[in-house]
Amino acid sequence: MSTAGRSTRHHNGGFTLFELLVVIAILAVVAGLVVPQIDMSGDGGGIESVVRSVRGALDQGRTHAKLTRSDVIMEFRLESVRFTGGEGELVFPESARFREIVFAGEGDRTGKELLIDRRGITSAAILRIEVDEKLYSLFVSPVIRELEYREGAVHFTDFAE
Repeated sequence: MSTAGRSTRHHNGGFTLFELLVVIAILAVVAGLVVPQIDMSGDGGGIESVVRSVRGALDQGRTHAKLTRSDVIMEFRLESVRFTGGEGELVFPESARFREIVFAGEGDRTGKELLIDRRGITSAAILRIEVDEKLYSLFVSPVIRELEYREGAVHFTDFAE
């Protein structure tokens, strides 16, 4: 029997790394389109619910910035967070209200927007959010992905302990 004209390569039926990466990227984009609205306005949960919501919003912003290779601006409003460039919105629980963002640096300037690029948040900040009529400060770091929080209007030095 002659093997002329036949390929001697065997195909194992698996997927290449490139094919798997393409599928993962497509799934991430679809997930970003299917879940543009994260609604956490259900019952209670207090500060832990707000921390989970903000962490999810930050992760969604990072993912969008990485996939699109463009910056995402998180605009904090009284009762929600809106994504500019990310086409999404996070609604805080009914008991939570956003107050301000304090940025690290001289004079601790305040604002209402966080910038996220492909590497993550561009500068350290403290989010001040009122939950059940108590003020909390959430520390957001460009280096550490976990959020820390303390009750009251604390400053950056209070999170260094």
